Order: sequence, then structure tokens, then C-alpha cells
Amino acid sequence: MKHYVICGLLVALFCCGCGTRTMKTEPVSGIVTLDDIPLADALVGFVPKEGGGAPAYGKSDVEGKYTIQTARGAAEAGTLPGEYSITVSCTELVPGGRKQTNPETGQQEDVMDPKETLPSVYQNSSKTPLSYTVVPGRNTYDIKLSKTP
Repeated sequence: MKHYVICGLLVALFCCGCGTRTMKTEPVSGIVTLDDIPLADALVGFVPKEGGGAPAYGKSDVEGKYTIQTARGAAEAGTLPGEYSITVSCTELVPGGRKQTNPETGQQEDVMDPKETLPSVYQNSSKTPLSYTVVPGRNTYDIKLSKTP
């Protein structure tokens, strides 16, 4: 279910960006940590609360640094001013208990499935304890997550 929400958000972002006009956005960046350790490969979503804003997303690097962008804004340029719920998702691949034949080698291999590594509260925009108000100018929002929110 969580993956459908994330995929739906990404599809909506890209569909909204089909026009050629870009928005005037405000830069937003920060560092994502899990129990004070930088979190790599986390998908960060800024979901507008009532009254405006534009959905935006980013992915953290090996140092936990992320920069968000909207579908119609310039790359890593941020989002519109407004209040946002913040979602964070991070998956790892684990053996799914099934085998398949590798077409290149002919060998049987484990099928790998994605597994969410963060508590589910961080993936749900209506339940997340994380929020941020984007203002004109440069915005820095460090996201501090805990395995036990």
C-alpha cells in the first residue's frame, strides 16, 4: 500500500509537469538522519497542506543530503512557499522467497523484493509528525527520524 502512495505521488508530479512553463520556486534542502546517522537513498516528499504549495520530492545521497524539486520547477530548485507535510521512505531489497532463471546465465536466482526500512508513520502524509513551512528565500530543513517515532 505504501509503495502505491509513493508511486502515485511521483506519477502525479510528472503528469503535472507536462507543460513548458516553470514555476518560481524557493530552494529547499537539508540532511536526513535516522537515529542521528545520515540516511542514504531516502525518498523525501513535500506534500502541500490545505491552502497552496506544490508537491515536491528529492532523494538523499550517501551523506543524507537532499534537495527537493517540483515537476514543473527547475532541477533541485525547491517548491512554492506554503505549509507541507513531509514524508520519507527508504527501501532495501531482500530475498522474496522465490526463484527465477537469469536469462544471461541460465542460473536460478532469488527474486528480490523491496522492503520499507522506516516506520510506516513517515510514509503517510496525513499521519506523519513531520511538517515544514517553505518561505521565500533559501530553506534548510534537517529531517531527524527515529526507528521508534
